[in-house]
Amino acid sequence: MFSMLYSFISQLRNDGQSSSRNYNIPVEDMELLDPCFILHTLHHYLSLCNTMTSESGLPNKGNLDQFLRAFYSRNAVAFAVAGLSSYSKHLRSMSRTVIAKYRELLESWQSTRLQVNKKGTSGTTLQLFPERVQIMFILDTLRNSLASGGGRAIGGNGRRRWMFSSALDTGGRLTRVHANFFIRSLQLLGKPENHLYQSVWNCFLSKPALDLNEVPDFLRTFFSTSTQYRMERQWITRLLAESVGDTADYLVMEKSRVFKHCLNAYSSTSSEASFQLNVLKLIASATKQPRLVHALIRFHALPLWLWRHMLVPCPVSHAAQFRTIIDNMSKVICSGSQESPASQLLPLLTEEFEKMHGGATINTKQNGVVQSVNGNTSLHAELETH
Repeated sequence: MFSMLYSFISQLRNDGQSSSRNYNIPVEDMELLDPCFILHTLHHYLSLCNTMTSESGLPNKGNLDQFLRAFYSRNAVAFAVAGLSSYSKHLRSMSRTVIAKYRELLESWQSTRLQVNKKGTSGTTLQLFPERVQIMFILDTLRNSLASGGGRAIGGNGRRRWMFSSALDTGGRLTRVHANFFIRSLQLLGKPENHLYQSVWNCFLSKPALDLNEVPDFLRTFFSTSTQYRMERQWITRLLAESVGDTADYLVMEKSRVFKHCLNAYSSTSSEASFQLNVLKLIASATKQPRLVHALIRFHALPLWLWRHMLVPCPVSHAAQFRTIIDNMSKVICSGSQESPASQLLPLLTEEFEKMHGGATINTKQNGVVQSVNGNTSLHAELETH
């Protein structure tokens, strides 16, 4: 997603300069740019497009069609939605401004290539930008779901100022779960052939706003009665595995009984290996947070669940995730000031796991687990800073 966005910004920069000042910025160098700078850059080009719509005599007005379509397809809208989950008030404010500006341009947009035919101008507009109405609909749902304090820039209301009883959430901040859900939904608009297209679109059509206290449409997707239920279940579990960032994300998942249903469904006869791997990735992501480790031990008896499922033959990828979970839990338990009931069970669990999978996962440990531990350390430092 980021590589497409960076190349899009670089292309806009080069198109707006003369040939003598054409700066070619490599995509890998643009990854070092601050997100605030990227949002301000996107806002700058949106303001230029707003000028194009107000002044009909501009020669570049014909490029507005291509720009608005590329702004969506090159993940610029998704980047702005992701900014709503930031802890920075300035970053969230700038993201809301970019979304509001793009929503305004979409509503006032009318293609310069319209031709009068049997279908009429509306039919031609739909052919030139078929995702336009749906993008506006999803952005309206996002607006309705945000708090009155944080979403006022795009007209939002209805959400409590303090949602998770946490000082980290000052209103108007999406959790990573909801931000990823909106981002993936926007990406599905360009893939109507995908089975999940209709499923996700039905979620938005069913209500004017999403409940930010729960995982959107989790139960219906996880327990789908469709013939493609495996695809829907893998989609929602993969989204959750990539969305565990802090305690707020865990509380949203806990209220929707995510861990309860995922842990129970892991051993089901209808669970394929790919779904089980996503469940293990979800647990591995959650165990990177010390508070979540203690919560999983207390409310879900995670060590006993591991004892039941990890001491049996399994694929190498599963064993690598099991090893990551054990290492994360051991690090949290050993560094804790108070003795945990799991402190005596974890060494025994690790010993039995090494007897079963030690030789098969030694290479995976060197390539994957060490990186996970290093990422865990940097994540702790970032949370302590905030």
